[in-house]
Amino acid sequence: MSTTLMPIDPVTSPQHVLRVLTISANLLPEEIVDARRARRTRAWVLMILALVVVLLAGWYLYAVHEKNVADTELRSAAVEAAALRTSQNKDYADVVKVQLDTTTIDKQLSTAMAGDLPWATLLKTLTDVGTAAGVKVTGINGILTVGNVEAATTAELPSTVTAIGTLTVTGTAPDKAAVAKYLNRLGDVSTVTGAFLNTAAQTKDGVAYSLQLKITDAAQCGQYTTACKTGGK
Repeated sequence: MSTTLMPIDPVTSPQHVLRVLTISANLLPEEIVDARRARRTRAWVLMILALVVVLLAGWYLYAVHEKNVADTELRSAAVEAAALRTSQNKDYADVVKVQLDTTTIDKQLSTAMAGDLPWATLLKTLTDVGTAAGVKVTGINGILTVGNVEAATTAELPSTVTAIGTLTVTGTAPDKAAVAKYLNRLGDVSTVTGAFLNTAAQTKDGVAYSLQLKITDAAQCGQYTTACKTGGK
């Protein structure tokens, strides 16, 4: 009888020998890890700043280019405008001279015609007011004073009215009441003032009257002065 002796521990197999242990450990100090992390952060910040600087530089160069283009166009427009003005002054010199002469003549006429008085309008106003009052105007005699200004006392004219001439109006009326009505209505006409009765003679057909009036500066108007208006006050 034979006995076989076996080892207490089994023989190590090849697979067991080649097995790699998965145990790992980070033995770097914390200070070194923090320093590496800080360096990476600084690198990213520097890269971002560099990108921003590049973008700003590109925008600045684009703005400078656009400004130069605009300046060039402005200079071209200024040169063209100067050329057009020179051409206008050369080609239309006669037209410009006529325009300047016309303006000068208008100013001179405005000064010369400052005392212009439309007699036809004034006479029509007096006639129309007489017709409305029931009287007939048969004659009007007017005269402007020298310089178109007449001295008048406060009792004769309101302080805001300046007399520039006188009028004598003659005509006929059915009665003295119609003449009085005419005088009353003349008080509402801004171009005359101070109307008073000279004579009122009874005739077989009614009353023959004669009125005296003063022409006010409100009657002065014309093409080269204040625009004319019609009607009462």
